[in-house]
Amino acid sequence: RQGVCLFFVLSGYLITRILLTGSSWKRFYWRRGWRIFPPFYVYLAVVALLWAAGLYRVRPLPYLAAATYWANFYHSYRGFPLEHTWSLAVEEQYYLVWPMVLWTLGARRCGVLIPATFLIWPLQRWWRTGLLGHPDSQEALFSSTYDLLLWGSLGALLRPRFQPRHFGWALAAAFCLAVLTLATDQLPALLIPPLRGLSMIVFILYLVQHPQGWLVRLLENPALRWLGTRSYSLYLWHILWCDPRWQARWPWPVAVLL
Repeated sequence: RQGVCLFFVLSGYLITRILLTGSSWKRFYWRRGWRIFPPFYVYLAVVALLWAAGLYRVRPLPYLAAATYWANFYHSYRGFPLEHTWSLAVEEQYYLVWPMVLWTLGARRCGVLIPATFLIWPLQRWWRTGLLGHPDSQEALFSSTYDLLLWGSLGALLRPRFQPRHFGWALAAAFCLAVLTLATDQLPALLIPPLRGLSMIVFILYLVQHPQGWLVRLLENPALRWLGTRSYSLYLWHILWCDPRWQARWPWPVAVLL
């Protein structure tokens, strides 16, 4: 799950940077749609074939929720073929709403709106886990995790104001926050995702401001870049090979390769 959190923060940062470069709404949505929809619906088609063959039991409503990017609000979507579609739904909803907000209000107003959202978002989590009676409180925390995307967006909006000299203490504080959220269960569950998002965006901004650092050079390794360009498809399909039935049928190197 920490990888999914990092993906959300990084995605919010990259998407906002693209929008700030002046990309038109037609170009933005065309490129996003062409990248996201074909692999996703091919995956759903394969799931439907496995369902028809009796290899998986998938109920119609969870399948429909996944296909329409509402799995994060559907309580009973859990199951191996569709278990990870909640995160894709969160991402797609962000793609639909955030560009319109940014183009309408502008970067300056959004720089004020996002911190205000951070203040009220723990209340939204409490409302969802408490009043709505979500059966899995931890799942509800993650499935309403738009603030992680907004941490990335805020980092992109504030990036021009940050200089390398700002990052010494900020990076140390971010490291402490990351360790705190991973190593203790004493923090309120509602606060862990925003604190984790803060630590991640500080780390990302540090890497952006230090492009000659050893870690940036490592991440620009051709093999990692090759994996990065295929990460979306790998994420779509990996869930099938996490099924114990497939792991028992194939040796683990074969399952990883597939």
